Amino acid sequence: MSFKMYSTARRLARVLSTLLVGCALTGCDASTEPGVGRVDVVLSQSSTELAASVVVGEMAALAGVPLESVQSILITVERIEVHRVGSDDDDESEDEGSEGEGSEGEDGDGSEDDDDEGSGAWISVDLVAGGLTVDLVGMSPQEIASDAVPGGTYNKLRLFFSSSTITFSEDVTVGGGSTYEADTVHELEIPSGRNTGIKVQTGFFDVSDGEAETVNLVVDLANSVKNVTANQNRVKMTPVIVGRVGSTQT
Repeated sequence: MSFKMYSTARRLARVLSTLLVGCALTGCDASTEPGVGRVDVVLSQSSTELAASVVVGEMAALAGVPLESVQSILITVERIEVHRVGSDDDDESEDEGSEGEGSEGEDGDGSEDDDDEGSGAWISVDLVAGGLTVDLVGMSPQEIASDAVPGGTYNKLRLFFSSSTITFSEDVTVGGGSTYEADTVHELEIPSGRNTGIKVQTGFFDVSDGEAETVNLVVDLANSVKNVTANQNRVKMTPVIVGRVGSTQT
């Protein structure tokens, strides 16, 4: 071996040694890509108790609607997103349990400001069918979304609705003498459902490489219908949704 080749070999050896020592000190990983898992979203409803009927005064501007008067509530889900926790949110996870919480909002409208999102990111989860329409009344549990997502910690979800309607099983008369006729489809307003989405706290959960997390969204139908109000111009509802997480291995 010539002196030039020998010197080159020594230099390469020193460079390789330096890299190995550096990796040992900094914890280098051969793979720079994050793990990929999957999130499945299942929607169901619970109505363990009936909403109490509300007696409407003749001059009432906004009247409550009893659950017994609701025949169907059709919701078209346009998009679902899960929130991946960022570095600014990490400290919160130490104080949070795994139990999910209900949908949140200001003044009962199902919305919230995004100022507390930290450095996290919202990630879309593909629907099992585009423009998926479900009936919240008498609905059986069904998977509505499933998709691969980057590994990491997640803590909430939001649903976007493109349309929503309500049908009553009996005539509903509101203040001023206006009547919503039975067996007729009426537009249903869900505040924030189209713009910022209905946000549901799920509690912190981790998605790891090769692991599937199932997020169960349970619509509390009785309490949601307690939030159905109607006047001569509109019918409005703020849905009550609870998020729960369960894990299954792929």
